[in-house]
Amino acid sequence: MNDGVWELFNDVLKSETQASRENAKKLAQSSLPIIGLNSSALHTDAKINNVEQPILAVRTKAKECKLTARIGDEFCSGDLVEVFSEKWLILETYRDECDILYGKAILCNHLFRFQIGNNPTIIERYGVIDDGSYLSDSNKQIPLETGYYRIYLPLDDYTSKIHIGKRFAIGTNYDKKGNEILSVIKVSWIDKKSYNIGQGSHLLVLRAEQDQYDRNRDNLSLSICDFIESDTPEAPEEPEIPDDPETPEEPTIVTRCYIVGKDEIRLGTSRDYEIVVKDDDGNQIDLTGKTFEWQYNEIAGITYLVSDDTTRLTISVPMTASLSGEVITIVVTDAAHGFVVGTKDVEVV
Repeated sequence: MNDGVWELFNDVLKSETQASRENAKKLAQSSLPIIGLNSSALHTDAKINNVEQPILAVRTKAKECKLTARIGDEFCSGDLVEVFSEKWLILETYRDECDILYGKAILCNHLFRFQIGNNPTIIERYGVIDDGSYLSDSNKQIPLETGYYRIYLPLDDYTSKIHIGKRFAIGTNYDKKGNEILSVIKVSWIDKKSYNIGQGSHLLVLRAEQDQYDRNRDNLSLSICDFIESDTPEAPEEPEIPDDPETPEEPTIVTRCYIVGKDEIRLGTSRDYEIVVKDDDGNQIDLTGKTFEWQYNEIAGITYLVSDDTTRLTISVPMTASLSGEVITIVVTDAAHGFVVGTKDVEVV
């Protein structure tokens, strides 16, 4: 076959292949409305960001559902979806080879209430709080005592102004005197980029750590931290609780655990992580006679060894390529619960 004939033959093949792909794409897109109309997965009363938009939704787990958009409709990561009489946050979207739009949504488990700057306006946003178990297969509820959380919220004009150190109330608890208090977390890390792939994506990811309730600036009845009073308050002020002159309040905890060690660990290696405890002035605390408790996420193949005096944790990672990119979260506190907990993320590289 001479060069001219071969080029002609190749052009014909390419043309037929392209035509087949376009025909398959059109067939898939034209079939989607017919499938949807005859499927229990079609939710005609669904809403996206408070706007009615029918959508195909299938609940794949108790806290996760798969979404499919009708041809011509759109949704993005960061959108809030109302379906199954619940509110869901879209974490991921993608298009298949037929240009059909799919998404993965997670069930919202908290209504965040906060204020921005010195503005007394109260902002409310549904989102997801994850302690490492919520987005996994575990049915464990959020343990407020672990001290480490990841938060997912829609990124908008208000949430974009959330800053490092911003405090949120995520529930209530009781102090040793039986007084109801807020469970408080404080933002320590902000990511506005990693999860936003594609035009229109607007997902905000935060990392937060456990913080202390302060009745002088946190509003228990409104569940808002660092509450800013309005000229016309929405709710009556909390009554001031008089101090008990015979039972002075305990001083604020000023000692904190730190985990010392590198943020990365290579495949096929081991690395030690040790505890250092300091006060607010930066003075190191003597650990003699103290014992500590370690927590970490179990990842198949990775082993953990706590030293006899409990002040050191050794992590060993096998030479398994599939472990690359895994993030090990370490949490440590002293057994007597006298220090603020310490946390650290270690990435397998």
